[in-house]
Amino acid sequence: MKIKLSGLFRNQKGMTLVELMMAVGVTGIILSGIGFVIYRVLDTNSRASTHMTAVKQVENAVHFISRDAEKAQFALNPAAVSPHSFGESPFLVLTWVNDFDNTAGSVTYTRDGTKLVRTYTDSSGQAAVNVVAEHIDFDRTFWGLTASQTEAPVLTFTVTSTINTAKPSTETRSFQVIPRSLP
Repeated sequence: MKIKLSGLFRNQKGMTLVELMMAVGVTGIILSGIGFVIYRVLDTNSRASTHMTAVKQVENAVHFISRDAEKAQFALNPAAVSPHSFGESPFLVLTWVNDFDNTAGSVTYTRDGTKLVRTYTDSSGQAAVNVVAEHIDFDRTFWGLTASQTEAPVLTFTVTSTINTAKPSTETRSFQVIPRSLP
């Protein structure tokens, strides 16, 4: 049995302009929906990435400052120090003497643009400088020392990181550290 294909298509005249416009319209709606979904996925990923960068910068600052502040030594009843910015004088200077070998050390935290810079000086006077965090908003980053006659001093820190991109993100953390007392 032989089928003639030429007979099947004999009465076909093609698509009308209305049918063609309907096909283009439906395709456009489908493609715009897919495009919107892709945009939202990329936008959400960009925002999450920016926020994670801000979080990591604050975590780095908290790590180094709290580690150094726990080693630092203060007299038991120092006068209360009002909050200060890391960019103004007095800079944050922490000093200590190690119990196991009586070597001294000190750390100074300063500002370099939007970077928080840590300068460690050992007992021989050798200094090592490194950037511990970037994108720090120094207008909203503070430290202070409070103490009373009966309690040990407490160092209080507030660190803010702001990433200024098309999708800005800010992260702020406040923490307290009780340094060692002088013997």
